[in-house]
Amino acid sequence: MTGAPVPEPVQPAPRRWRVLCVDDEPVMLGFLARCLNEEFDVFTAENGFAGLEALTREGPFAAIVSDLAMPRMSGAEFLSQALARAPDATRVLLTACTEVGIAAAAVNAGQVHRFVTKPADSYSIQLAVRDAVVRYQVVMAEREVLEQTLQRSAQVLVQLLALLQPAAFGRSERLAEYVQHMAASLQLPGAWKFELAARLSQLGFVALPPEIVAKVHAGQELTQGEHEILSFHPCLAHQLLAGIPRLEAVAEMILHQDDGQVAAAARTVNAWPEDEVGLGAQMLSLALELDVGVTHGRSARAMLGELRSSHRYDPRLVTACDGLTAKKEASLHRLVSPRELEAGMTLDEDIRSSRGTLLIARGQEVTEVTMRRLIQMEEEREIHNPFRVLLRRAA
Repeated sequence: MTGAPVPEPVQPAPRRWRVLCVDDEPVMLGFLARCLNEEFDVFTAENGFAGLEALTREGPFAAIVSDLAMPRMSGAEFLSQALARAPDATRVLLTACTEVGIAAAAVNAGQVHRFVTKPADSYSIQLAVRDAVVRYQVVMAEREVLEQTLQRSAQVLVQLLALLQPAAFGRSERLAEYVQHMAASLQLPGAWKFELAARLSQLGFVALPPEIVAKVHAGQELTQGEHEILSFHPCLAHQLLAGIPRLEAVAEMILHQDDGQVAAAARTVNAWPEDEVGLGAQMLSLALELDVGVTHGRSARAMLGELRSSHRYDPRLVTACDGLTAKKEASLHRLVSPRELEAGMTLDEDIRSSRGTLLIARGQEVTEVTMRRLIQMEEEREIHNPFRVLLRRAA
């Protein structure tokens, strides 16, 4: 007896990359769309201004095709502005034979990947756009590999911080949660930079004397000399990170985390993308001030009210923290042993060894590594338990 036929696996449809075509001649726009519609999702714009709007509204695009000779805004000017708005998109210029010198200048300036002379046949246009899309895919693949490498390198640094300065690590994890929530609430571009800056913001603590770190974590008063030593930790972290490619902005955010407080009127949301470092520093400073207050017994609601009325931070950043603090204050407390821990729980007290050494700081999220470590230490009678954890209430 034969079994039922096994259905062939369904192959996913190939991805259709987006291409933006800009030309002031409707006939040419229609021709470009007909040439490319079979392979790509084609968007058209009748001038450079409409093209810039399409980049914001419909992007991201793998390729941008633009005519050179257009009224009000030339193709070279449009592509130059498109470079600032969509730097990853590959740019292709359509130009008449008499304009080759201008087109070559645009190519040499780095604004254009290649140009196609008019009148152009469908094959030339298809070939140019296929090549542009392939280049875009290569750029994006290289970026993905680089970002994965950066994330792994950063994770190594974070793990070192957890081993050497667990209190500073616990704080950095809480800061990352605040910053991540702010970036998501405000839909900020490049959110990974802000979150990574928060996770690495306390890295300089690895070089500080243990007695100063202990006093900071306990909320004890520091001497003038200790304050001066403590103030150097952002500079230390900056020195460690500044030489890593693509982490320059992250390193600058960390360097300025202590002077991120500004008058609310000094910034607007529309200005943030042009001041990425300043925004990141302000987010770090806000998260740090909020965490210090909550860690030392203030309610999150009271802290946010104080920060909002102080006008030291843009009110939209303070408001963006409301949802997260509400969730935290709605959490359930529970006493557990190491074997009752579950991934995703949050420690609500410091875990210390039987000798009083801080092992894991309050506020750290429980991971598989954390659970194994605490179970082993319980078996060796190196820790006292049970201890408090936070559980989020079901929505």
